[in-house]
Amino acid sequence: MDYVVKAMGLSVASLSIERDPAAGSLSVKTKSLITNALFPSIDNTYTVTYDQNYLPLRYNRTVRQDKLKDNVSTAYIHSQGLAKESHTISKDSISYQIGPAVRDFFSFVAMLSDGKAGSGIYELDANSSIWKVDVSYIGTKDIKTDVGKFTAKGYKLSFSSATHSKPPYVDMVTHNLFHKNSKVELWVDGKGLVAKASMKKGAVGSTWELKEIKP
Repeated sequence: MDYVVKAMGLSVASLSIERDPAAGSLSVKTKSLITNALFPSIDNTYTVTYDQNYLPLRYNRTVRQDKLKDNVSTAYIHSQGLAKESHTISKDSISYQIGPAVRDFFSFVAMLSDGKAGSGIYELDANSSIWKVDVSYIGTKDIKTDVGKFTAKGYKLSFSSATHSKPPYVDMVTHNLFHKNSKVELWVDGKGLVAKASMKKGAVGSTWELKEIKP
């Protein structure tokens, strides 16, 4: 699935999602279409493997944005309630406690788009800070895209955290979402497709608009 990320009326980045449901894997790539003071350069890749309950097993991020370069790998050891995160560039590594149902953002999106999640409170890991995400159902409607019209269910996500601390850098795709003032809407068909997404933090908003579905 290929998307264009739009903000302030501009197409600012491309974003692609590739999934292998049988293998429990998902890959996301995003790259700048324009670069300026408001929209710094970005060329990031995210890969996650997850189990049958959409609990992440390993989450890898290759971050190339503006002057920042890093490779971050997080291993989730659910039997021990533990996650281990390591950084290639800085050589830093940390371990932190996780609850029994903690997911990363993309494994949660996979669960929601497959119709395996709905309204409720979920825990998501954002750069070793655990966030509570309140998910509410906002209705069903037809979403018109460049590849056709899809009947999709809409969910609104709001975020809160009692453990959040400022990360060493901000991953502009995922961790920009995790803020008490962020509002996210995801429109999913229940068969693995995100038909549309929108994110807003304060007065700044962006959308993911579907452009192509690859076999």
